[in-house]
Amino acid sequence: MSSGRSTRRRGRTGPHAHPVRRVRAMFIASMFVLSIFAAQLVRIQGFDADKVAATALAQRLYDKPIPALRGQITDASGTVLAQSVERYTIVADQLSVQKYTKKANGKNTQVGARGAADDLAPLLGLNADDLFLKLNGSKRYWKVAVDVTPVVWRSVSKLAVPGISVERTTKRVYPSGPFDASLVGVMNNADVPVAGVELMADEALRGTPGSERYETSATGRQIPTGNSDYVAPVPGRDVRLTIDSDLQLYAQNELAKAVTERNASPARPS
Repeated sequence: MSSGRSTRRRGRTGPHAHPVRRVRAMFIASMFVLSIFAAQLVRIQGFDADKVAATALAQRLYDKPIPALRGQITDASGTVLAQSVERYTIVADQLSVQKYTKKANGKNTQVGARGAADDLAPLLGLNADDLFLKLNGSKRYWKVAVDVTPVVWRSVSKLAVPGISVERTTKRVYPSGPFDASLVGVMNNADVPVAGVELMADEALRGTPGSERYETSATGRQIPTGNSDYVAPVPGRDVRLTIDSDLQLYAQNELAKAVTERNASPARPS
């Protein structure tokens, strides 16, 4: 008899003997895990709420530099020898372009990159098939066209193709031609002066760039009601020279004529 009671007593202490204890242990473990999650939630939403919100906002903000127009270089009478003009670089978010929709046969139809290329190509002076290759794909940033004038960009923007945006740039032009390049100087492809007045008076001419910061969605598009900040660029100052451009052109033409007539060769340094 004592052996049987001992066996039953050992059975109650086995792995299946106390379900209430097991439930209680699982409950305590679950409460411990949940308390950790609750503490983290309180920390994030309470103590670190401002920091977390600021970090999330920083990830959504996009900074876009705005170049300043370089100052003009003129002769003594005000004739423009060098000036900067506004230009645009058109870029595409290829994934968003796929959503391009237009009305056809009385109903809205999604025409995607193919339709966008057909509509944009005539405005940009590009081949539609070549443009399609730039618009079709999965890249979030792809340059489509450079040196685009404001007039062309206004026509492009009216199409409202999703994923098509611009970056503002400038281009240096010399209305009087290359005759005074040795004096006025030139800018290289990186918009850095390399010679002449462009280089000597660079600090006055270059101005101060501006910037634009705005909040973007997951697709990279600007959120109209989101945070935004705009700092306008400050144009560079104009520089007026003492030369007369007409007299300068006449003198250079006469000099070139004399060199040709006398079959002269450039002087060699001694």
